[in-house]
Amino acid sequence: MSKCNVIAIANQKGGVGKTTTAFSLGVALANNNKKVLVVDADPQANLTTYMGFYDEDNIPITLSTLIERYIDGENIKPEESILHHKENIDLIPSNE
Repeated sequence: MSKCNVIAIANQKGGVGKTTTAFSLGVALANNNKKVLVVDADPQANLTTYMGFYDEDNIPITLSTLIERYIDGENIKPEESILHHKENIDLIPSNE
């Protein structure tokens, strides 16, 4: 049985704090000795850039890459796409 918890932060409206909440919550959980993976599912890659990965167009493997490989029936390895942040949280990045 997995002890993984999933928290989704979603809202159709922009500018309501989704990115800030996701990052802040992730850091707070990491500071409480939780292993944290955030997934940037925003095509604008706001969380990716917010976390300091500014050149998202040159990140070799993103969420989009993983989805494309899955659709094409390829073997995917999500761990290949994970970026590590100094606040002890991990990220599967997005890009435009």
